[in-house]
Amino acid sequence: MVPEKYWRSTAAMIARIVPGSSPETILDSELMQKSMYASAERLIGEMQKAGIDKTIVFGVDWGIPLGEPKIPIEEFNKFIADSAKEYSDCLIPFFTIDPRRPKAAELFETALTTWEMRGLKLHPSTGYLPDGPECYQLFRIADQYQVPIITHSGYIIGLKGRTARPEYFDAPTTDFPDVKISFAHLNFGAVDELVGMMFMKPNVYCDISAHGQILMMNSPPDFYRQLRFAMNHEGVSNRVMFGSDWPITGNIMSLAQWIETIQNLTDPKVTQLLENLGYKKFRNKEIKQILGKNATQFLNL
Repeated sequence: MVPEKYWRSTAAMIARIVPGSSPETILDSELMQKSMYASAERLIGEMQKAGIDKTIVFGVDWGIPLGEPKIPIEEFNKFIADSAKEYSDCLIPFFTIDPRRPKAAELFETALTTWEMRGLKLHPSTGYLPDGPECYQLFRIADQYQVPIITHSGYIIGLKGRTARPEYFDAPTTDFPDVKISFAHLNFGAVDELVGMMFMKPNVYCDISAHGQILMMNSPPDFYRQLRFAMNHEGVSNRVMFGSDWPITGNIMSLAQWIETIQNLTDPKVTQLLENLGYKKFRNKEIKQILGKNATQFLNL
């Protein structure tokens, strides 16, 4: 369902980090297999261990820039929708498509009205502009059916981070003020720009997936600082959400470990570290916001 070129690029990146490895050995490793194969059953099991009630699930459409995968995007989306129906009390399916594809808008509307999907995932890092005419047709449908949107933000292996920057969403977030749009990955560390947009536009949300786990693995103080900065803004803190980017990030930390990291933000050691940096401590109210309260607002639950 994902182009082979993406996995090879990912394996090459990991091989640069892991001493004595090669892209070929990484591709054949258990680590890579866990990233490549992810059933609904496996996800539900990990959710239960972590105490997660509901998860937004979606595919990715990277075929135009990376080469088409074996399974076309329409079938990929239908697989996501059917999996979510099987676990309708836990999984919330979002539709995804490159808006440059023929009949992209028609398929999106079918996904909402027939497949019972609940939102849209955008990946402008494939090279399209979020404020371009192809993407606007999807915004209009999201506005018509009042469903939320999640967009990738930041750099990504083998694709283009530039077109996924918040600045390209300035026009659509203004032209469609009733459409909630969440920027994934905390804008991969460019928090000032993201918080500035969120402060001015009440329909803009964000999540801490992937970037948060990567920071916790490499530099925990920077994760605490960036998240604290976002939560410092009263007009913004009610739109910052938990996220995982599972299964890709499962090799960094499990869902249970990631949940525990957020639950432990009130730990005295974290508080002391933040005080040393000149930041106030996390409050239990804020942890509840991050771990679900803000998401219920985003999803109209």
